[in-house]
Amino acid sequence: MLGIHGIRQKPELDRPYFGHIFSEEDKKNLLETGNMGRVVELKGRNGEYIPSFISIDKLTNEVVAMKAENAFIPREIKGVELTEQEQNDLREGKKVYVEGMIAKSGNEFNAFIQVNAERRGVEFIFETD
Repeated sequence: MLGIHGIRQKPELDRPYFGHIFSEEDKKNLLETGNMGRVVELKGRNGEYIPSFISIDKLTNEVVAMKAENAFIPREIKGVELTEQEQNDLREGKKVYVEGMIAKSGNEFNAFIQVNAERRGVEFIFETD
């Protein structure tokens, strides 16, 4: 189904989002990385609360959510086996620093990985100078 989405100047973080009120730390994380960095309970259509990840769509600046149960957490990423603790941290929405990953070009690289609701999976977050 085709959906039209307007491009926002900035994300609307001062209004409640499905019953969740963003804290100052939530806003800071969303604006810096595009991900909130934790799982929150969002109010569903039937009034039940659903554990969810929240991110910002980088193209439209829309706030996007994904049920935590739908997140695929890989056991291995770019040739590096993730520990049980790293997988659990990802399930909780935290950033995990992974060293020694191998790019398609064959070069080794290091980066943070984190679940992104907009991309519906794990994304790479590179340190910037």
